[in-house]
Amino acid sequence: MTDGGPFFDDLGDLRTQMIRTAKAIVDDHWPSPDRCPICRVAACTARGNAAYYLEVVGEPPYVPNLLTRAA
Repeated sequence: MTDGGPFFDDLGDLRTQMIRTAKAIVDDHWPSPDRCPICRVAACTARGNAAYYLEVVGEPPYVPNLLTRAA
């Protein structure tokens, strides 16, 4: 029994949500033009860790669609 909050019916749902979250982190922390807009550093650890997670779970390398980003 849970006491509220998000829960998942199976591990596939959890994996899918973690992949979506990692991609959102990569999107948010993508450098423009030469550093992370959130962390304000060139080597953003949040983006690096999210990209590493995607690699570990077998996702292809993820690059945000820069044409649809808000300017």
